Amino acid sequence: MISVSILDEFKKKDIKLDSKQVEFLNLVEVSIKRDKKIFSFLRSKKIPSIYLYGGVGIGKTILLKSIASKLNQEFEFIHFTNFMNHIKKKLDKLDSQKNPLDKVIDELKDQKRLIFIDEFQVEDVADAMIIAEIMPKLSLKEIPLFISSNSSVDELYQNGLQREKLIKSLQFIKNDFLYHHLDSTKDYRKINSSLLNMDSSNENEIIKLIESYFGERVKLDNELILNDRKFPVKGVTAECLWVDLKSFFSSPVATQDFNLLCRDFNWIFLSNISVLNDESMDLVRRLIAFVDIAYIANTKIKFFYPAADLPHIYDGKGLLNLWERTASRLIEMSSQEYITKN
Repeated sequence: MISVSILDEFKKKDIKLDSKQVEFLNLVEVSIKRDKKIFSFLRSKKIPSIYLYGGVGIGKTILLKSIASKLNQEFEFIHFTNFMNHIKKKLDKLDSQKNPLDKVIDELKDQKRLIFIDEFQVEDVADAMIIAEIMPKLSLKEIPLFISSNSSVDELYQNGLQREKLIKSLQFIKNDFLYHHLDSTKDYRKINSSLLNMDSSNENEIIKLIESYFGERVKLDNELILNDRKFPVKGVTAECLWVDLKSFFSSPVATQDFNLLCRDFNWIFLSNISVLNDESMDLVRRLIAFVDIAYIANTKIKFFYPAADLPHIYDGKGLLNLWERTASRLIEMSSQEYITKN
């Protein structure tokens, strides 16, 4: 049973779900049983689509990721903004062809079995018109969708141009998807300020902070397996990874590893930070690549180092042009606005 398996997994990680989160998992279980045989479902003859909405910081993403991970199928986790950028780029390339949107949808179907769109929130008329057309077509193609959102379907795109067309086109979600309001009691936004303001690299203080923020015990691991390779880490919870900056980025981590990290963790904590120079150029290159990918993925990063000094932790010359962009992003990613926007 998927719900029992997920609850057992959370229990092993010392994560305690509240009653509303458990209720949602039970609804998923009921949805699975409607597909007759649990084993045929796990072999993915049919994966039901899910639209899960509710407030910020209540566990929508981690619950949907946990369900997706139990389906024995590949899935693509993508933020709504990146999803729209991908669609628009494809449409631009196919502009001269007939029915370009159908071609994009066929490509999506060929690439992945399940598409997980996080933070679904339409904000402009161009996106609204694309979404109004693409979502029903994705459903007709039987492409399973997991969608998390802060808004119900009827609350999307408030006061937007041609909003009525968008809302009408999405009404099928309420009938055809497992459509659920997660009214959880958790709200992690209340302690974001403690994350922002803590600069200490004292490991006991970091452990205490992580456990108070995520409500679970830190698993103090020595390694993390990425793409069948082992990398040194300090600790792990279901939502966050904690690494020693120097030891982790001195190891041969690469772009594909960073993509996995940003897919699997909402937060990445970095400690043991000091000023770097061109003697550590390989390390700095990896750090720059990591920050770029985390920024695009909207992954939250916490450096246990004074935020005002972060742009200056690289003091070399060889990578200065690349570092200027990274320095700017580090300032933004250390802000209250960035941490609380997702």
